[in-house]
Amino acid sequence: MNSNKNYFEIQRLQNLTTEFPLLKSLASSPMEAVEIDDRHVSFEAPHKTCALGQLVEVSGVLFFQNEKQKFSATGRISSFLDVGDNLGMFTVEMHRFDTNLWGDFRRAIERTQYDVDRLFRAMRDLE
Repeated sequence: MNSNKNYFEIQRLQNLTTEFPLLKSLASSPMEAVEIDDRHVSFEAPHKTCALGQLVEVSGVLFFQNEKQKFSATGRISSFLDVGDNLGMFTVEMHRFDTNLWGDFRRAIERTQYDVDRLFRAMRDLE
């Protein structure tokens, strides 16, 4: 993946109760988080990967500002949305995580979005 892009690469998803991995394929094929906010991260996975209310640990690498930082959070599966093809979007409500690192990551994403919006406005004004 491009190092200039801001994203969270999930490399491990583990059931906190059993301490077993929920997606063994992440070791060789990490996945990208599809949505993030202050206390939530969402990802797409096969339907039976997680269950609502399940306690999980999600960890991997945050890529932002042309750097990468290890990140880990524990939390609870708070929602599920069927997205088709036997896939669902699971949302983890994070309880324990580095709020400063997560905040820096989110601000980098917001700055990038602001710059893109400004570029599109400038292009539209040239027409």
